[in-house]
Amino acid sequence: MAETLHFTRSLYAPEAVQEAARAFGHLATIDVSQGEDDIALVATDIDPEVAHVLLDELANHALVLTVQARG
Repeated sequence: MAETLHFTRSLYAPEAVQEAARAFGHLATIDVSQGEDDIALVATDIDPEVAHVLLDELANHALVLTVQARG
């Protein structure tokens, strides 16, 4: 089953979202697509042991990386 997250570009740095997707890539297949206003992540083949928290943790990581990048 595919799970999708949308990140608003005005709030999240695209590089941070990409980096978060790479960091969690060992737990799922994560495809990233950038639109004009948002960045979408589609996760498939999610490790069942972490499926219940994966998207929340990935979103938190993207937020932390965005805050770090913006100082």
